[in-house]
Amino acid sequence: MLQHYFKQKGDSVITSKYFLSRTAPVLVISLSLAYLLKYDLLIVSGLLFCFWIFQNSLPKRIYSVEGDNNRLFLLVTGVVLLSKILFLIKLALIHHQSMHRSVLNPVELYQLCYLSVSYQSFGFVRRGLIPSVVQAFSGDYLVQLYLVQGIGFASFLSGLFVINKKKAFDFVQKGYFIPALLLSPVGIYYHSNFTFGFYDMTLIGLLFLSFSYRGHPAAVLFDAAGLLVHEAYIILRLPFLLFDLLNGISEKSLRKTSIAWLTILINAAVLLLIILWPRPGADALADHFLHQYASLGRITQPSDFDAFLPLSREGTLTADFNIMKQYYISRKFSSFLFPLALSTMSVYGFTFLSSSLSGRQRVQDSCCCLFSFSCPLLLGLVGADFGRWIAFSYITWLSYYLLFRPLLYPSARVSENCLYAVFLTVLLLIPFGYNFHPLFSWLLG
Repeated sequence: MLQHYFKQKGDSVITSKYFLSRTAPVLVISLSLAYLLKYDLLIVSGLLFCFWIFQNSLPKRIYSVEGDNNRLFLLVTGVVLLSKILFLIKLALIHHQSMHRSVLNPVELYQLCYLSVSYQSFGFVRRGLIPSVVQAFSGDYLVQLYLVQGIGFASFLSGLFVINKKKAFDFVQKGYFIPALLLSPVGIYYHSNFTFGFYDMTLIGLLFLSFSYRGHPAAVLFDAAGLLVHEAYIILRLPFLLFDLLNGISEKSLRKTSIAWLTILINAAVLLLIILWPRPGADALADHFLHQYASLGRITQPSDFDAFLPLSREGTLTADFNIMKQYYISRKFSSFLFPLALSTMSVYGFTFLSSSLSGRQRVQDSCCCLFSFSCPLLLGLVGADFGRWIAFSYITWLSYYLLFRPLLYPSARVSENCLYAVFLTVLLLIPFGYNFHPLFSWLLG
């Protein structure tokens, strides 16, 4: 019966044997690691990956939200959203007696510390855009937590929707990019199931929107919004600012080059404003949290207030780096050394080996891929959330490979085998934890 769904693809015929050979490693890895590490997230991620393989084998890929493809786009989005809802219900039913009590744990309290720091309370404070929006809607912490997740989902999906509609991206680009960000192990489901996923999804969505409107004033507004959500946005945006500049220079286009320089300067100015603006002290932020969420005061632990350090005047880059130096010699960081190295080598290796380019262009293209992947890892100098940084790296690599690579190297071709190999590597090395990698932590004892 499966054979009926596979059609002609190029000069070869997609068979059930082909489908099973692709999905078997995915299922073995996802189910084995889910059992070994007790992470049910892997089961859903593996099944979504199998669906990516299936739809990618069909004659029509998800490259437009119009006509028949609209149904498939909505179906995939609905599956991901339903998975998220089921994940939240599971947490509420298994670990807590009520939905309200489901947020009363240290991880969610850490998130609420972030949400208490808004423009309404402290003026132009760092990372204050999302807290300001949710506090304008409701003062109830439960509503705020779910609203902020909604903002993340809406931003992520809006970015994909706009990319899907833009004629600047061709059939092949969108045909791989949209499904990958919905179904693959680097897609929306991964980011939606972690405490700071709302920041990550919003940043990624704004990044996609900025891609879609590059060369237009709207791109600068999306960049500014990204920086106001989290200043780490500049690390995600930096490779593509430089790629736009290189594209303008290579085409000898004064207009494109000027726009690229202007966009870089505006991003730098907004970032400088955020960094230099006076910040409140950590004690003032903690006192405000206890006043705003008085009912949570008795269960809030001192460690939860660590969330305020990056937002306070005590949270300097020097202080953050000194903290990270201690982390670098810990066993937690050791558990990330292997996936960091393997992820970087696999992305570079698969890109280079599958490249349709040759000679100097092939080397340059592989270096651009490596740069786009490595840039988010710079965040590891001041923050221990290596799981998030690697996840960002795969997003920026995918964005380069499918959206910006054709601009710099028009003769480059997308390799489906490369995408499959990278996603399979992600499934094996998927960074569940922020401060440690559970698989390698277990292997290292």
